[in-house]
Amino acid sequence: MPTPRVTEVQSSLPADERGSAVNRSALASGPTPPGADSGPIRPGIDLGPLPSGDETAYLVSPLPGRELFRPPPAPVPTLDVVTDIPSWSPPPARVPALDVVTDIPSWSPPPAPVPALDVVRDVPSWSPHPAPVPALDVVTDLPPLTTPGSATRSHRQGRAHAKRVGRRREVLITASTWVRNIGALLILFAVWQLWGTAITQHHSQDALKQQFSARVHAHAVTAGFSLVPATTPWPSPPDGIPIAVIDIPKINVSQVVVSGTNESDLSKGPGHYSGTAMPGQAGNIAIAGHRTTHGAPFNGLANLAPGDPIYLTDIYGHRMTYVVAVAPYPVQPSNVSVLNYFGDNRLTLTTCNPEFSARQRLVVVAEYQPPGGARPAHPVALTNGGRPYRVTISGEAGWNTSLFPQVFVVVGLLLALGLTNRRWSRMLGRESRWLVLVPIWTALLVTLFQLLTSFLPAAA
Repeated sequence: MPTPRVTEVQSSLPADERGSAVNRSALASGPTPPGADSGPIRPGIDLGPLPSGDETAYLVSPLPGRELFRPPPAPVPTLDVVTDIPSWSPPPARVPALDVVTDIPSWSPPPAPVPALDVVRDVPSWSPHPAPVPALDVVTDLPPLTTPGSATRSHRQGRAHAKRVGRRREVLITASTWVRNIGALLILFAVWQLWGTAITQHHSQDALKQQFSARVHAHAVTAGFSLVPATTPWPSPPDGIPIAVIDIPKINVSQVVVSGTNESDLSKGPGHYSGTAMPGQAGNIAIAGHRTTHGAPFNGLANLAPGDPIYLTDIYGHRMTYVVAVAPYPVQPSNVSVLNYFGDNRLTLTTCNPEFSARQRLVVVAEYQPPGGARPAHPVALTNGGRPYRVTISGEAGWNTSLFPQVFVVVGLLLALGLTNRRWSRMLGRESRWLVLVPIWTALLVTLFQLLTSFLPAAA
């Protein structure tokens, strides 16, 4: 293809140069481009070839008022729609540099496409699945035919069954309630034996200490004390009267000793065996006391050892010292020889053994030490022997049947109160029943426990 050239006509050229320019333009112009003006070729100046790739020629008219001539653009070749469209492929995605350990991207499946639904027409209609109809056996699965008479009879049978079930339920509830109440009474009685009796015993000891102090002030203390001979008759005071005070420093005991060993006497404190030597008299002074109940004054007798002192003060204010001779030892309740007179001056203490049982008796023997004197040289005899006292032992074993009528009456009152407790509660109201019924229950229970403590065989 020939190199296009540019012909420029400059109106500013001199007249003598315009003719030569026309000849040069005519030679270099070639044929007239299509669509150009059909007039004669206008003079111009050959400016030489255009730069490579530029196919446009600019013409400037030498005549005034004439417009520029611009050749039309080169035609665009017609492309075949099917075959001539160049194929296109997207540029390859840039693969980032991945760290083998940490930069592995987690993969998640693409979300499922959600179809566009028309609000009115495209909402699917929903209908519940029909319930399966069980296949019926023609012979066995047909419901029984009922008549008015059979319906009434079945209704009566149902009511009778409901009544029987209701009565059984009431019986079971009543039985369980009574079992619960009896169990609660047994627990309360055990609590009373361990702690309730201790409270009453402490109150009794306070009263006995005042009585004993009054008796000591009533008797003048004589100088130059000595034990009354064992052969001197000494009448026994009535039961329950304070006759001495016993102090055992090692086990922290300081109790008023009363006369007698029955249950009512021992519930107040240690009791003196009636018939043995009296405090302040030569011979064997025997004293018993509880180990687990009623304040448990002799609970620590098993901890005594030979050489431990025991102090005994009589109603005249004389303080006598006894020293434990041998270690405590058990005997059978029927062995009363430990209470005999052995020809020496001793103090014998007894209590139940083991704890919470009256199967045996634990015995502690202490010998008398005169004021300012040395300990006796001869040992205390522990074997059977000696001269027995006319000891009155009461309340050691057996049931106190004389209290049975009183126990029966109190138990009857408690039963009557228990059967009518709901009725009384409804009559008195929520607040008044606590103010009225609780004191009645408490008084009856305490009375019953006190009677049972004396009614039952003596315990520890």
